[in-house]
Amino acid sequence: ETVPSRSPTMGAACSSDGSKKITRAGTTGLLNLSDQKLKKVPKRVLELPKLRVVNLRSNRITVLPEKLFSYGEMTSLDVGFNRLMAIPSQISNLKKLKRLELSGNRIKALPESLWSLPAIQHLDLSKNALEGLPIADVKEMMPKLKELDLSDNKLLQLPDSVGHLSTLETLNLNRNLLVKLPSAMGHLSRIRVLRVKNNRLSGEGCIPKELFVDTQVDAVR
Repeated sequence: ETVPSRSPTMGAACSSDGSKKITRAGTTGLLNLSDQKLKKVPKRVLELPKLRVVNLRSNRITVLPEKLFSYGEMTSLDVGFNRLMAIPSQISNLKKLKRLELSGNRIKALPESLWSLPAIQHLDLSKNALEGLPIADVKEMMPKLKELDLSDNKLLQLPDSVGHLSTLETLNLNRNLLVKLPSAMGHLSRIRVLRVKNNRLSGEGCIPKELFVDTQVDAVR
């Protein structure tokens, strides 16, 4: 389920148009407040516990209120291209979340709880300031994840536990600072597209040979 983006003029507080969208969202469960110059999530949004699709993309939001992560019916959350520096650990409460867009923010670190989302299929963390991934060494993390975008960060290395993302089909690591990929990535048997352009990968073994033996890779680019 997606909500088309619109760009009416709105200040830090909701305009009448924004208020109408919030009112409708109370019935439809679909909220689009993208491109509204919002500095924070409107309080009225936090009074709609049945929201399923939330689009807050391209605003000026610096903090996500914890209450936003108490909405158990949410399947899609887009907060890309804001000014976020952190994600609350309560994000793990979104048990039905399938799509999470966090690209284009200022996030330097992630809560370990992020990796316990049971229904997530698409996760975009591109264009942030990540230097590492705190992935717990557990086998039941993100059991349905298909697409993971980590491009345009400052990643120096990936943890071995990334090999537990067994359902992963597309992994974008372009434009980071990686010098080697962990051998555990050879366990990612469903990978179809692996992008590793513009890193510091060089020499024998920088990309595990298992990726080419046990994994069907359509493109390394």
